[in-house]
Amino acid sequence: MILGRRTYEALAGLPYEARDEGWASMTSTPGWLFSRTLRATDWPRLEVVNEDLVEFVREMKGTEGPELRTLGSVSSSSMTTDLAVACGRGLRPI
Repeated sequence: MILGRRTYEALAGLPYEARDEGWASMTSTPGWLFSRTLRATDWPRLEVVNEDLVEFVREMKGTEGPELRTLGSVSSSSMTTDLAVACGRGLRPI
């Protein structure tokens, strides 16, 4: 799973009453949080990455590993274009 800071903060900030089985499953799913400002996360299997998102995805696609999926949206249209070029058809939203 790949997600950005805003999506992470929104989901991490959900009140306890809103945290269902889907939330619990998502917070335990391995993934990467892309942020220029965050250095740590409360989710146990989410690694914070401060590198370039596009280059990271290109490198991940070149390795044999899990299928990459995104969560949330990318706020910058130029980032969306760059990410689409880097990912081709190998990155699917969840």
